[in-house]
Amino acid sequence: MAYSDFSVNKVKKVFGLTEKPVNLFNDLGDIEASHCLKETLEISLKLALSSSSEKARSEFIVAPILLEIEKRNQEEFSIFS
Repeated sequence: MAYSDFSVNKVKKVFGLTEKPVNLFNDLGDIEASHCLKETLEISLKLALSSSSEKARSEFIVAPILLEIEKRNQEEFSIFS
């Protein structure tokens, strides 16, 4: 299937798949962001908002959050781009 022809609905139909909603984070509660993440996002948001590239905007915001998750969950978290 060409990527441009791909849709979740087509895949579900072809393979007879169904969705089962799951909330993985039920018992986590609120987690306070570290000082480092807050400081980084403060700078990153300024850069993201001034960028004309959608990819750059998303990376300035998403990457610091992923790094924070990795730092808190070493060897339990993997990032695939």
